[in-house]
Amino acid sequence: MVIRRLFFNFYIRYVFDRFESHKSFLKILVSGISKIDNYKENIENLKQQGIIKEINDGINNHYGIQKEVSDHNTNYDNNNINSVKKDSKLFFLIDFDILDNFLIDFYVSDFLKRRYSISMQEIYKSICKCTIITPSNILNNLQSTKLLIKDGITFIHDINNIEEYFKYLINLGILRKDFDGIENYKKKVDQSLDLIKIEQLNKIIKDPGSKRLLNMFYKIESLLDSEVLRKSLLQSSQVKKSLILLHKFGILNLEFPINEGSKHPNLWRFNFNEFTKGISKELSNLIEKSLENINKDWDTGNIYENESFLIEISKFHYFSEKFFIFSKKF
Repeated sequence: MVIRRLFFNFYIRYVFDRFESHKSFLKILVSGISKIDNYKENIENLKQQGIIKEINDGINNHYGIQKEVSDHNTNYDNNNINSVKKDSKLFFLIDFDILDNFLIDFYVSDFLKRRYSISMQEIYKSICKCTIITPSNILNNLQSTKLLIKDGITFIHDINNIEEYFKYLINLGILRKDFDGIENYKKKVDQSLDLIKIEQLNKIIKDPGSKRLLNMFYKIESLLDSEVLRKSLLQSSQVKKSLILLHKFGILNLEFPINEGSKHPNLWRFNFNEFTKGISKELSNLIEKSLENINKDWDTGNIYENESFLIEISKFHYFSEKFFIFSKKF
């Protein structure tokens, strides 16, 4: 739960932009678990989306809460707690797994907008609304009927237009065909999240050759040493420099033949999962250091006129967002 607090800012921003009942969401988020009677505001939309849920198995199993339930105004004694256990549907809490999925969908849709178009973004948003992903369901769930296809002239009004977008999404690995012969599709959340991680790495890595090799290995996963030059279309000196850099970062591993004197060539293997674990650990250290600096500045007072405090807050926000992306798994 402590780590979750790093993401509260992102949760609040997401809900405040999309739901009218954001005040109740904020109260429940801060409290961890809260009494239903406190909320006259309509939160049905949040409940329907699964972001807020009612407790249906008592309070002891949620976040280790045993004797303290916050409703902002009332302090419960042991007798109150016992009565709460008897009627477990009196309280709300946040389903963070659902909320995390919504956040990831937001990052993916934003990525598709930057890489392709607003229309591609809207197609993905429609996909996220579908219980069963089919071209016809996506067409029916589009927020606007005036989205243009890539020719910039024709509106998306036909299933054939939707299927054109499917080709790109399948190629990216975001969608896959459910079964042969059936026009149902599945959303690949893990692959979608990997795309966001790769995009972030492309922002971190400045060397153009290393960026090209990074994106190439993401699609191929492993490649013989002798084939890297041919497939990358880079100069030999650039390939050598970029391979050493990616190997130093831990993104690529070089595997040697097991037996001495073997004629089998060396193999470069993409070390993506282990590398992202390393990034998460490094980001965690940076967050901890940033929090220490924030606390020091806080103790001095006059935080709003303290430039270093504002800089640390900005860094903390940046590191926390990257930590959410790189630490999340499915």
